[in-house]
This record gives sequence, structure tokens and C-alpha cells, in this order.
Amino acid sequence: MNRRPTLKDVGAAAGVSVYVASRALRGESGVAASTRARVVDAAARLGYVRNEMAAGLKMRSSHTVGILTASGRNQYYSMLAQAIDNTLHEYGYFAVTTDMIKDRTNAQESEEESVRLLLEQRPAAIIATYLLRPESLAIIDGMNVPVVFVDSPPESGNYPFVGSDNYQAGRIAGDYLGKRGHERATVLAFPRIWSTFNARTRGFEDAAEKHGMQVHVCETRDNDPESAFETFDGLLERSKPSEWPDAVFALNTMMVMGAFRSLKERGVKVGKDISLIAIDDFDWAPLLQPPLTVVAQNMEEIGRQAARFVIDAIKGNALNGQQLTIGVTLVERGSVADRTSPRKSRGG
Repeated sequence: MNRRPTLKDVGAAAGVSVYVASRALRGESGVAASTRARVVDAAARLGYVRNEMAAGLKMRSSHTVGILTASGRNQYYSMLAQAIDNTLHEYGYFAVTTDMIKDRTNAQESEEESVRLLLEQRPAAIIATYLLRPESLAIIDGMNVPVVFVDSPPESGNYPFVGSDNYQAGRIAGDYLGKRGHERATVLAFPRIWSTFNARTRGFEDAAEKHGMQVHVCETRDNDPESAFETFDGLLERSKPSEWPDAVFALNTMMVMGAFRSLKERGVKVGKDISLIAIDDFDWAPLLQPPLTVVAQNMEEIGRQAARFVIDAIKGNALNGQQLTIGVTLVERGSVADRTSPRKSRGG
């Protein structure tokens, strides 16, 4: 082996997880004698040497704050993490971001192992941008590490939360389409296991009802552009153009990427034949043709407030179930048609 062996290499050689290998080499309890012997033997064969400097931090928390994101592909999370990190620096802390949901295979086991590995670094606090499993939360609570939720409200009221008003976001989008004369809208939605699904769709449906606009919620298989494209393109494929929606509301950037691709590949004129509006602004939204109308979340403010919540928690201030909801803003561009004038046939 040309590179320096890692704890992951030792675990693989011994047939155990990194977490078990780490506990075995540190002499901690909860590891069977036979397993410990196998790990020690593997470490010796590989020439693994513990990082004693890191081990010396064992009983102290660091100036690191772990950010657990739900999808590194979504630009929203990278922008949010940057905003959090900028504020943490003002207080002498810095953020380490981990993409916790790389795939859905063995999701629970993967999440718990990632949480344990993060906790080995003795973070001062953790920020979670999605709903952690109860098992993972129990591990974090057992280490007395404070947790602040961002974007996805926790199911338990015992944890602080900072995020957007997702119901308001859906309602703004539905009201905007309704006022511009749309009659049939499709909500292109990520799977409902994501906690923001209900509030965003409910807000949109409530606004649509006020305007007499029909709504069809189209739920994708996964929260990624490929699933969004397959789901929405399949919807168009199975119906006649005259039956297509006159507007699409995409619940996030991943969804709008899939919808935009489908419409472009089919030669549908966005903002004329079918309107398109999405939640979340992003760098290239104004560069699309036509520029994309969005309901923008104030990520800078969310990041600042989340970091301040974290600092308060580190200092021992009792936040309990404190929640801070930050408003959203409609950014009008060119992807939504005005259908209040006499309607024309599609593409005519």
C-alpha cells in the first residue's frame, strides 16, 4: 500500500465498520474480544498508526460545527452552508459540511455511521438541514451536542429551528399563477418524505382553490433532476398537448431542472405555451431563456440566524423549541405568461 493506511482500511480488513474499528483501537467497551483482536491484527498488518493529536482532543469539543445536508447537488445547500460558515467565523467557529443522503441504499445505517464519525471529531454543535432519524438524534443527544434544525422543521418541539415559511412560498406561487389567468397547474414535487412537501403543496392548493385553478400534484421517485425529468416527461407523453397543464410549479431547483429539460426537448415554449415557476433562486435562473420566475428564500438571513442559534446553544443558552420563520419573496422574470387576455391556442 503506497499511501498511509486509514481507519477505513483497517475496518475493511477486519470486516467491521469504521466506528467499531475506532472503538476497538481506543480500547473502549462494547466491542467483543474476538472483534478487538481482529481489528488490532489488521491495524498491525497494514501499519496503521493512530493520529495522537486528534486522539488528544477526545475529551474536548472543537471549534467545529457540523452541517448535515440533504443533497450536495442542490445549490441551495451549498449557499446555505456558506452563509452559516460566514457568521460562525465571526465567533471563532467554522463549519464542516457532510452530504448525508448520497443515495437511499441502507440509508439508516449510513446516516448513523456518518453521525458517529462526525461526533468523533467532537463538534461543538450540529446543524441538520433535513429530518434526522430518531436513532441518530438519540446518538447526538447522548453526547450532549446541541442540534439546530434548518429548512426542515423537526418533528419534536424540543429542538430549535430556523427556516422559510414554506406554506407562504406555495401560496405566493399559486396566487401569482391564478392572478395571471392560469387554469390547470401541475405541482412537480419531490417525494413527500421530505418535510417541506406538505406545507409547499398545501399553500399552493389553497391559493389555487381561491382562483378556481385545477391542481395536479406529480410526485417524483427521488429528489433529483433525473427523477423530475422522467416523471414530468412521462406525464406529458401520456397525454395530448391539449390536456397538458398551462403552468408548472416546481418545489425546488432539482424539480425545475427536470421540468425545464423536458419542455425544451419537446419544443414547448416556456413562458408562452406552459408557464414555469419554482421555489429557490439560483445563480443561473436569470440566464435561462426565458429567465425563470421564482419564489426566493432568504438564504443569507436563514444562514445568519441559524449560526446565531448555534452560538447561543454552545454558550448554554436554553433555546428548547424556539422557532424562527423567515419570509420569502417573489422574483418576477419571464417564465410565467399572462393569460388574463383572451386565450390563444398553444404555440399559435
